[in-house]
Amino acid sequence: MIAASKLVVYPRVMPDIRLQLARSGGFGGLSLPVIVLDTSGRTRQYGEELARLVEEAERAPLRKAGNMPDAMSYELTVSTGGAVRRLSFNDASATPELRRLMERIRSDGTPR
Repeated sequence: MIAASKLVVYPRVMPDIRLQLARSGGFGGLSLPVIVLDTSGRTRQYGEELARLVEEAERAPLRKAGNMPDAMSYELTVSTGGAVRRLSFNDASATPELRRLMERIRSDGTPR
């Protein structure tokens, strides 16, 4: 006779997310430090919120960029679960979703 076993359900493991925001341009052609935001060591809730912000930013199509002298240029690198994605944009083409994500990176990230 085989003993009945209990089904154990483990919570879904969320991969760490690492965001890097490189900034350059603007008045005087500045090159600013890269800001890094990593979810490792943070709460699961924080990771889920950051993943939602990333998803919304990646889904929204960039705006058509007009000529904007002294605009800042950005390169956002998203690393998660072994995959790396990059998005390049500037002040004119940034969507509200990207701006929300950039604000989170600036407020919670670490300049390197």
